[in-house]
Amino acid sequence: MKHVQFPAAILAISMTAAFALADEAKLANEKPLRLTGFRAAPNAACLSPDGRMMLYIRREEADKPKGYAGSWSGSLCRLVLHEIRTGKETVLPSGPFTWADPLQMLLSRQPFDAKARTVLMYVSAGDNDDGIHDLRAEAMRVGVYTLATGRTAKLKPEGPIVFPAQGRDMLLLSLWDKREGVGTVECVQAKGGDWAAGKMRTLGASGIGMAVSPAGTVAAVWKPPIKRGQTQEWFLFDLKSDTRLADMPISSQNTHMDDFPPVWSSDGRFLYYVDNLDASAAATRRSARKGTRVWDVQAGKQAAELAGLVPMGTGPGGTVVLMGPGGGTVTVHDAAGARQWSVEGLEGRIFWAGGGEVLLERKTEDGQKGVFLADLVLPKQAIPPGQEK
Repeated sequence: MKHVQFPAAILAISMTAAFALADEAKLANEKPLRLTGFRAAPNAACLSPDGRMMLYIRREEADKPKGYAGSWSGSLCRLVLHEIRTGKETVLPSGPFTWADPLQMLLSRQPFDAKARTVLMYVSAGDNDDGIHDLRAEAMRVGVYTLATGRTAKLKPEGPIVFPAQGRDMLLLSLWDKREGVGTVECVQAKGGDWAAGKMRTLGASGIGMAVSPAGTVAAVWKPPIKRGQTQEWFLFDLKSDTRLADMPISSQNTHMDDFPPVWSSDGRFLYYVDNLDASAAATRRSARKGTRVWDVQAGKQAAELAGLVPMGTGPGGTVVLMGPGGGTVTVHDAAGARQWSVEGLEGRIFWAGGGEVLLERKTEDGQKGVFLADLVLPKQAIPPGQEK
């Protein structure tokens, strides 16, 4: 995965009104978080599905160790578990890494299982004698860390980078051969809630498993082009019958898929993914309008195009998805009802969203930058009965 700068994805919003209007979304119940060595950026942190735990990337400035011959970024990156209620922190036995890129990719794919009993992380495939994982020279595996016991189980396969994606009791582990343009997707069904005890099988699909539906039945698979501008594939794949369900539109100029992972609506009906929205094949990568396509899985067709917006995570109320644009606004979108609401009255920037909660960075009263956890609240009439947070 290439090193990416995210200035357009971080949502900087200035106060535009003294209060939020009745038909606008807003933030409530802000809670300050005390984190060590954290830099707010998209996918630098995430919450567990139950909201009890936070996983974030800690950066430690360091000189290059004597005798270390690998690539060096000037800091070591570690994964840290933070308990929201107590503030207790645990450094996971992962890495440390010389670059944050693979960890950001990991956190963008919800590493916690549905019941927040385990969390996925990266571990070195070999002995890693120097104690530092060099992304550009050493192979890795996905490790499963059990919160209750502190034990780690290593899963096959191994490679330069392994792409995980999970939904309910299904876990995908993808390897991509960039030179050959071939991807292998391994599928694991948890046994008694344990990934390590589950049986692994190879799917009949070539590509990278980007996202698994909340029910764990369907995967969104991306087959990148070997060279930029070549045709790429983007399709839904049934994990039980091992069959291809539907091909979804994607521009040959789309280079954003690994920077902004797709987001399922919480009911599994809609899939939001970033793309270049210009239909013209002549549109260049720079000139094309970046935005989000919304695919209706039930209808088997596109439901909407949201120009200038990129998907971040789920919001409250079932099918509501929080969208993060590069244009300086935050929008909540309901594909089922073809509705959307802006989020007003914000100071700071939102860098993660999920399950109706957001993580944001803003200035505190003493002028310093602080990280906060907050609830995303929609107008009461926007939430269908029985789907309140």
